Amino acid sequence: MLADYLNQTAQHAAQTGFDDRGQTTYAPAVAVACRRQKKALTGYTENAQTRTQRTVYYLTDAVREGDTLDGCKVLGVDTWAGLGGQEIGYKAVV
Repeated sequence: MLADYLNQTAQHAAQTGFDDRGQTTYAPAVAVACRRQKKALTGYTENAQTRTQRTVYYLTDAVREGDTLDGCKVLGVDTWAGLGGQEIGYKAVV
């Protein structure tokens, strides 16, 4: 059902933990099917800078906050519900 809608790909690297210096470590990136949309959402970066341009990824593969999509850190993840209310995927904001 979603194959026609998820017609783009993204590189997803899952966060695996931290190294001995406290830096985040990631698993090797894998290609996942997605739909990428630019949105005007106001938010703050990790350095407390205001950022109004965000990218929203719609995916069926599970992602978590802290993972990366196309090299950008995932800041928030919501479940994506279909018309019947069932969960059909995830909506990730970077």
